[in-house]
Amino acid sequence: MRFAVIGNCQAAGFADCLRVFLPKVETTLFDLTALGATGDPVGAAAAIGERLGEFSHVFAHPVHGARFGPLEQPRLAASGLPVWFIPTLAFQGFHPDCVYLFPPGGVVGGEPLRGPLDVYHSAIAASAFLLGLPVERTVRLYNPLVFGRLGFAEAYETAVAQLLRHYRDLGHDIADRLPVWTQAGSTAGRAFMHTINHPGLRPIADTCRMVAGAAGLGEMALEDAEVVPDRLADLAIFPVYPGHARRLGVAGHLRFRPRLRQDRSFEVLDLEDFVSRSHQAYAEAPEAVDAAVRANPVSARILDLLSKLLAG
Repeated sequence: MRFAVIGNCQAAGFADCLRVFLPKVETTLFDLTALGATGDPVGAAAAIGERLGEFSHVFAHPVHGARFGPLEQPRLAASGLPVWFIPTLAFQGFHPDCVYLFPPGGVVGGEPLRGPLDVYHSAIAASAFLLGLPVERTVRLYNPLVFGRLGFAEAYETAVAQLLRHYRDLGHDIADRLPVWTQAGSTAGRAFMHTINHPGLRPIADTCRMVAGAAGLGEMALEDAEVVPDRLADLAIFPVYPGHARRLGVAGHLRFRPRLRQDRSFEVLDLEDFVSRSHQAYAEAPEAVDAAVRANPVSARILDLLSKLLAG
């Protein structure tokens, strides 16, 4: 048997887990995050599509958009190929303040705004910048009372419902898996996401176990994947804020870690450093920040609530 794994940044971890669960099977990864670098993403996607007949099993993230050509979910589902779709782990419940900021209308070249954690921003920090708050006052906003007023607890419940629905739509029931992913039962559980779209290795491995089982490849033990490296842990780490973390039963802190450097050294920013560097970055393009914050439903809502909270 030969397996193809097609997908986003989570696909490499899925392929790693397949190699551990079924070590005698050849697994080939097709990383869709690299399509843009080819200069011809449509052609690159078509080239991948032409190869899929070589594989006994095709595991793919459900993707949408013309640039994905034959790899787009509806076309791949109708292709007659032996395809099993991999649920995508996107979950804002642990990080309801974490957002991407894309200026609308192609501002700043259509690229997301960058800050001290690259593309990941705090909606509180960005909103406070737009409201003219200094760093010192912005830092004081990161407290349980403000988190409650911003609806962080409700955001968690909404995120759970969305995640359960996404998995259910692809044929998997994970209602009893979230405690496993958080390793609940220890003194404090551990959030299963590094950011809103970068999960830890455990949920990726469990998803691989479920999808492979649905494909008729047998029962697999989640513990076997403990040897797999967590590739996404090398990238940015956004904290689960204290107060919100206590409510969820997981460990929390206020330390922000940018991605590892090439030599694997790293830097950790405390809250004041993170907010200060964020505001410095926003000061270089304030109009783009304003447009991007208002274009993102999460940050737009937080901007509105913070402005009312501060006015009151």
